[in-house]
Amino acid sequence: MKRLIRETCGKADLLRHAFGEQVITGAVLSGVFKLKNLREAQNDRGVALFWEHDLSRLEEFVRA
Repeated sequence: MKRLIRETCGKADLLRHAFGEQVITGAVLSGVFKLKNLREAQNDRGVALFWEHDLSRLEEFVRA
């Protein structure tokens, strides 16, 4: 939770403030997370979430 919400989302906010809404922040996750924290990161803070065991989705995202 600390790394996802405080660090990743905090940096996402700073990057958006500095460079505008065209910045898309993503995080590659591994492990167990509370659904509440995942929803906050993705829906409320605009961080794209990818799972380490399925990096093909990240590849699709980058190619798009």
